[in-house]
Amino acid sequence: MDGIALDAGVEPILAWARYWDAFWTLPAAARAVAVVGATVALAAVLVGLFPEYGARGAAKARRHSVTTTLVGAVVVGLFAGSVGALWYGAARSDVVSMLAMPVLFVLVGVAVVWIGIGLVALGEFVAARGGRDDATWGTLAMAVIVAAGALYPPLGAAVLALAALLGFGAGIRTNPFASPNTDRVVPPDRKTP
Repeated sequence: MDGIALDAGVEPILAWARYWDAFWTLPAAARAVAVVGATVALAAVLVGLFPEYGARGAAKARRHSVTTTLVGAVVVGLFAGSVGALWYGAARSDVVSMLAMPVLFVLVGVAVVWIGIGLVALGEFVAARGGRDDATWGTLAMAVIVAAGALYPPLGAAVLALAALLGFGAGIRTNPFASPNTDRVVPPDRKTP
C-alpha cells in the first residue's frame, strides 16, 4: 500500500516506556509537582468542557460508590477488551488501522474524562470524610492524594485503579445530555391523580 503506514506494533509502546523511565528518574518533588499539575489541569478542563456531566458523575460516584465501582469494573473490562481488539486488528491490516485509529482516539478521550470524574469523586469523598463537603476541598484532597501517589508508586497505582473504576462506572451511569430536571427517578416517578 502506498502512503504512510501506521506502526501499530510494539515499537510505539517501547518509545513511551522511555518517557516513563525518564519520569521516574526525576526527583520526588518534581514528580509530585508534575502529577499534581497534570491532575489539576485535567480537573479544570473537565469542569470547563463538561460542567454538569462532571459534577453529576462525581456526585453519583459518591452517593452510590459500591454500585458504581461494580459497574465500573465491568466497563473497564469491556473497554480494555475493545481497545485490545482494535489494536490487534490495526496491527494486522492497513484497512482496519485506518478505521480503528479514530475510534481508539475517541476511546482514549472518553477514558481521560471518566478517570477525571473518578479522581474528582475520590477527592470529594476524602474531603467529605474530613468534614469539608465542597468541590474546592475535594480538588485539594485529590491533589494531595495524587502527589502521594507520585511519591509512592504502589499508592499511585491503587489511586489510579480506584479512580478508573469509579470514573468508568459513574461515566456510564450518568447521562451526559440530561439536565437535573430531566433525570429519571428510579423506579419511574408515577403520579397518581
